[in-house]
Amino acid sequence: MYGKNTKVTIYILLALLNKELSGYDLIGEVKAISQGEITLLTGSLYPKLKRLTELEYIEIAEERLTGRQKTTYRITEKGTQALLDDMKKIETLLGQMKRRLGES
Repeated sequence: MYGKNTKVTIYILLALLNKELSGYDLIGEVKAISQGEITLLTGSLYPKLKRLTELEYIEIAEERLTGRQKTTYRITEKGTQALLDDMKKIETLLGQMKRRLGES
């Protein structure tokens, strides 16, 4: 765990930071920004999106495209704050690692 959230959660929130994405597009965006480290599968993605929605970190935006419904997701203010909180915790951890590694 990186802070309050898992690495996968952090990457999902980061992917949604500046744009709404469908589940399919989110899979590609997370893979791209994690430089291939995280490969989400639909079977694990959608339960994670449901949990993030319940936590109010993301919200669903549904839109109709050529007669079919497409669901997209966007980060909420609460999700952005969670991302900022985790960033502070990660920065603290990195500082501790640098100090300890520099001591050896």
